Formats: sequence, structure tokens, C-alpha cells
Amino acid sequence: MMNKFSDWGIIGLGTIGINISINFSRNGIKLSIYNRHVDGLEENVAQNIVKRNKGLKDVLTFDNIESFVKSIKKPRKILVLIPYGKPVDEVIELLLNHLSKGDIIVDGGNSYFRDTERREVYLKRKKINFLGIGISGGTIGAKNGPSIMVGGSKKTYKKVESELKKISAISPLKKYCCERVGPSSSGHYVKMIHNGIEYVEMQLIAECYDIMKTEMQYDNLQISKIFGDWSKTNSRSYLLKISQEILKFKKDDSFLIDKILDKSENKGTGIWAAISGIELGVPNTLMNLAVNSRYISFQKEVRSKYSKLIKKKQSYIDISINDLKLVYDFSRIINFYQGFEVLKSASKNYKWKLNLSDISFVWSNGSILSSELIILFKEIFENGNDVLNDYKINKYFISKYNVIKKIIVKIQASSVPSLLISNSIIFFDLITQKEGTGNLIQAQRDYFGSHGFNLIDSKKLIKNNWNDKEL
Repeated sequence: MMNKFSDWGIIGLGTIGINISINFSRNGIKLSIYNRHVDGLEENVAQNIVKRNKGLKDVLTFDNIESFVKSIKKPRKILVLIPYGKPVDEVIELLLNHLSKGDIIVDGGNSYFRDTERREVYLKRKKINFLGIGISGGTIGAKNGPSIMVGGSKKTYKKVESELKKISAISPLKKYCCERVGPSSSGHYVKMIHNGIEYVEMQLIAECYDIMKTEMQYDNLQISKIFGDWSKTNSRSYLLKISQEILKFKKDDSFLIDKILDKSENKGTGIWAAISGIELGVPNTLMNLAVNSRYISFQKEVRSKYSKLIKKKQSYIDISINDLKLVYDFSRIINFYQGFEVLKSASKNYKWKLNLSDISFVWSNGSILSSELIILFKEIFENGNDVLNDYKINKYFISKYNVIKKIIVKIQASSVPSLLISNSIIFFDLITQKEGTGNLIQAQRDYFGSHGFNLIDSKKLIKNNWNDKEL
């Protein structure tokens, strides 16, 4: 007799929800899918989606929450894929009227990790299990195998592990890109930092594109080919691959990229990642600058107005494509280094015991950050090595510091505002500066606020009377 109950329920039928439903269905997991009913606006949404998608087989459709919940076998496993914030809380409250003790709610959206902590505590009191999972890979990854970062109790994860791994990507090492990274909200936190790193990766490619287009006078097809060539080297990444495809895409006999308004947006996770680094006291300069680059980009009208202030001259900088690739690769290393330093600090601060090698492994395929570099970082952390002291990093990049700096100085002299590429070498200069300027800052703080300072050979806090000329 056929089991009349579904294995999982999915709430949220946007592009990610639809594609991840197809993924579940293709892997033999029987589904119930739900979308609310709004007269004249949202009617028979789930039913119509199944009709339009042949990949959705053996799927039950609902627009009534009670019937939806009853259709799932106990303990019920319900994946929520809706926008973060208040909508998630509203869906949880809606579900609580119908769930039973031991049922599992899985939040697969980009929720803020503090909200995930709050929801976990709240649902525990209601005897409902809760997992916050980060899902990376976009719509293509959702359908064909995403990278999945799970946060929550080991016991609850064990109940969903086999099915989540079935729908996840397979790593280059032939293992599932799905792991419980730690307790509580750690899954959403790791995804948040993932997105912060992603912001930087995207902006670095955009800066290379701008340099080649503006200063080197390359056209879209030439830049696309260069990105394609880089993709065959240790620079290989998912974002580089799609950038190659974007630049050669034509619509109505013209390049689509040239018709797109240069006004970039963000959805919050990159901002949270940048703020978290600041809160933890970890320098994540590139994330902050990537967020600010988007803010500046969004001010299209302001930029258009101020573009009349000066007439910028093209300098036709004297660098090669190999030079540009070298500084691009170096900047990416600084980006990942900073991102993982934030994760290290968060792990210690929140007592999560994150395994950086495992996280790198989960990102190695299906993820937007999938790349040759992330595989190298997995090896570095697996061997317990310090990133900037790693043999390969030193051999191919740190040893070429003087060359890299000269190239970046040439780029800085051009008309292209390469904010992130420039900061990568500035950050490296700061992090390798044995004697810095903190002494003057501390003296200034003590002068106006009596905050005190330490002398070089003493741990004792000293507060100086700066109006006393005699010391």
C-alpha cells in the first residue's frame, strides 16, 4: 500500500523554493508544498507550479496550512524558504497551531543569526525542534545540488541528515557538501560570512573588468576570453565562470551587459557580515569596502552629477593581463583570509567550535564561492596551518610582494577606482607592520579622555597629565 504521507513539507515557492522542490523530488523524497491563498492575487499557486514543472513528481499541493501539516509524516520535517525577518516569525506562529511535539522546522532562508538564536530558544519551549541552515548556490544550485551549512543540535540534524545530503552538491573529493557546522545559529552565521566574502569576490571581478575595459581598451569578448583563460588556472571559480558567460551574452544583436544600469543593490547579509567583524574586533576591511562600493554604485544620480566636476584622463597603464591576474589572486587571498578570521573569532566568542577545514569543504562545490582557492584553504586548515605562513601562499604570492605592490601602484594611478584591489595591499602592509601608529592614537585618547596607555616595557596602565610640561 502506498504511503499517503509526505516525507517533507516545503513552504515558500519562489525560484529557490521551486528549484529545491525539484531537487527533493528528483531524489525520491515525497513532498508536500504550500503557498498561501489570497483571493485575486495568489490562487492555486502550488498546484499551478506542479503543472508547469515536470520535475515535480509525487508532490502534494496545498494552500491550507492545516491540511499541509497533516499531510506530512511524523516527526514532521518542514523546510521554510521565505524572506528573512518578520515573515519567518509569522510562518512559525502559523505552523505552531498545527505541529506536534518533536516536529522539525528548518529555516533555509538568509535569516540573521541572532533571530535564529531567538527562534531556537522559543521553539524549544514549545517542544519543537529547529534548525537554521545556510543554502548557497542560487537557483541552479538549489536544483542541481547546493552547498548546505547546518546549525543546530546534533540530535535534530541526524533526523534530516540523509535527505539533506541527497539534495546537496558533491565535492571534488566525492563527498556531500552538507555538514552540521555547529550548534544554534552557527549555520546561518557561516552563510552570512560566506555572503560577505562573496560580496568581495564579485567586486574584485568587477574591478578587473573595469580596468580591462577602461584602461586597457578591451571589448566584452576579449574580457570574456581572459576570464575564460583564468578559469583554466588556479583562479578558477564559479563567479569567474559566470562573469565570462555574462560578458559574451547577446540580446537583439548587442551585448546585454552594456544595457544594464550600473546601479548595484544588496539584500542585507553582506552588511551583517561586515558589521559582525567590527563587533568582534576583527579587521574585515574588504567586506566593508565591498558593501560601501554597492552603496556608492546605488547612488547613480549623485555619481552622474559629480562626474562633471573633473575630466578624468585615461592613462593606459603599463601592466599585462598576467600582472592583473596576480593582483586579483592576491586580493582574493586577503579576502578569504579576513573572512575566515571573522569565523575564527565568532567560533571562540560564541563557543561554536567551528571546523574551518569542514566549512571550506562544504563551500568547495554547489556554493557561489566554489573555486580552486577554497580547496587550497581546506588543505591549509586541515593541516592546521596559518594562512599567510602557508608554503604555497608564500611561494606564489607573499614572495612576490614587491612586484604585486608595484602593479597595484600603477593601477591606483589610473582613472579606475580600484577600491578593493588597492586595499588588499594596504591591509597586508598594515598586518605586517611591526611598529605602527597605535602609540599616537593611545596618547591622543589619553589626552582628551584620560583613557590611559601602556608603556613598551610595562603592563601597568598609565594616565598622563598632558598639561604638565615636565615628565
